[in-house]
Amino acid sequence: MNLWEAKKYFFEQCAIVLDEGEAEELFSRITEHLTGLSKLDLLGNQAVDLNDEALNSIIADLKMHKPIQYILGYEWFGKFKLNVTENTLIPRPETEELVLWILETLKEKNNQNSFIIDIGTGSGCIPIYLKSALQKSEILAMDINQKTIEVAIQNAKKYQVEIDFFQDDILNLFHTFSEKFDVIVSNPPYILETEKTAMSTRVTAYEPHEALFVTNKDPLQFYKSIISFAKNNLKKDGFLFFETHQDYAEDVFNLCKNNGFHTELKKDMYENDRIIKAIFSI
Repeated sequence: MNLWEAKKYFFEQCAIVLDEGEAEELFSRITEHLTGLSKLDLLGNQAVDLNDEALNSIIADLKMHKPIQYILGYEWFGKFKLNVTENTLIPRPETEELVLWILETLKEKNNQNSFIIDIGTGSGCIPIYLKSALQKSEILAMDINQKTIEVAIQNAKKYQVEIDFFQDDILNLFHTFSEKFDVIVSNPPYILETEKTAMSTRVTAYEPHEALFVTNKDPLQFYKSIISFAKNNLKKDGFLFFETHQDYAEDVFNLCKNNGFHTELKKDMYENDRIIKAIFSI
């Protein structure tokens, strides 16, 4: 099929699972992936052919509500094209905002040579972005799932950044650290189990639940554990950065504040309370 025929066919086939805006966005991404041509190049080349078999395979997966990132095997995070699998959370723009705030903070403090740890690293998007910008910094990255770590290692090798990845559980930590950190950062699980029914099947059926959901009994359990870790492992005036659930951002803010941190809460691009910076001043 040429591009015009393929687009018409795609919209017809995916009408049940995608609204028009989603279909437009995904078709553009799929055509770039299948042809290797940019969006601009494709605009001037409507006669280009798409592989029918490849397109139908993607459509079949989309009809099963599989996220396009897992179908194609990657997602963009800033300038980084990162491998993703169903063992890794799909990187999102809000997390990029978190990284940019860390870089802005360290630049203001003229601290380009930091000791940093990312807790719950997933695809490795946070440490890879940080290490690329802070080449003199030493960065560690932890995740509970070894298969997740393997994907993160692949991504770090792809961009030739040296990051020390290791497996551990922040709720039952067995690693100890001889040196204290300048920055601790985490985008931990923060979605309540009761919210599953209101969420997209693309998320609940495919993305790793251990990276998404937290028990209804204690939605702040990971924040509490990381704050406790930070109190023992952050340098004085070191920074703790969190991504949070918008409904619990104020609770996490107060949790940090009540544990002796000077705390700041920032809205994301969607005007939701989402990102926290806490300075360890004890």
